[in-house]
Amino acid sequence: MGPYDNSASCYVLSEEVMNAIWLVNSNTDSLIIIPRAGDGFDSYGGVEEDETLFELNDEELNDEDAMEARGYTSIYQPFRRFCTTAGYYYA
Repeated sequence: MGPYDNSASCYVLSEEVMNAIWLVNSNTDSLIIIPRAGDGFDSYGGVEEDETLFELNDEELNDEDAMEARGYTSIYQPFRRFCTTAGYYYA
């Protein structure tokens, strides 16, 4: 969930999150957003079986073939969304 801006009465989109690594687990259809090295946020979403992804580096996470073999689909920038009312990232 994004940070809330009281003066604007809405949630604020984070460019870091939008530019992070977005994957969907093919078995559970859950979205997981993983920060790149040096990003200042924790991961979003995912389920227990997704924890193995945290052991991988950015290069491995960006390898679409390797991620597909693990059961994940990469989400490209045009399909990434953020709802300022609910504060949720989704694809």
